[in-house]
Amino acid sequence: MEVLEMISTKSFVPKLGTDELTELWYDFVDAEKLESYNSPVFTIEEQDALRRFYDLLECHYDEIPTTHSLDELSSSESWRIVSESAASELAVFMERGYLDEESEVT
Repeated sequence: MEVLEMISTKSFVPKLGTDELTELWYDFVDAEKLESYNSPVFTIEEQDALRRFYDLLECHYDEIPTTHSLDELSSSESWRIVSESAASELAVFMERGYLDEESEVT
């Protein structure tokens, strides 16, 4: 959820760059790991949000410039689509809010 927030928030681009932001996503979610995000920890809606964003990023990944510059990104349609999608999918997770990382969900 935090990575979706970072991708959807412009302030993280100058700090981390697009390459680091997308790599952070892939640290947590790849084709194999998607299967581990299941109930009861993740709702069906959250699982669907992860899959939608994963698929969308896969489609646009090669077209996203590797940059720390918001000016350079302003002309990237792929980054606009990816960052807007991250915000949209983040909203699905925010319905429940942040989970307490110290408590186990069962």
